[in-house]
Amino acid sequence: MLLCREFDVATSMARSTNLDCITMEGDLVSDRGALKGGYHDHSSSRIAYMRAIRTLAAKVDAGKKEAAETKAALQQAEKQMNQLLTKIEKAAVAQRKAQKQVENLKVREELYFLC
Repeated sequence: MLLCREFDVATSMARSTNLDCITMEGDLVSDRGALKGGYHDHSSSRIAYMRAIRTLAAKVDAGKKEAAETKAALQQAEKQMNQLLTKIEKAAVAQRKAQKQVENLKVREELYFLC
């Protein structure tokens, strides 16, 4: 087995010497052309990945809960807004009705004084 500084050098050396080569980063180049990646400590990385997955899952759950609460608050605000708009419309109708009655009373008053 030969130790090489770069992957390209390891590839050419493996072909020319019929020996396996390894790079400084841990990549293995076989004389048959097979390539393997650098060293990985599977036991510790799996634990770290599981911790990361649990942490992210908890964040996702918290985000979903916050989204549901926000949606409920939005629906409540929309309901209140619709109730207020209904009250405004009723007040506007009552105002127009009162304005019309005032105009009718003014017309009657003018007619009364003309007679």
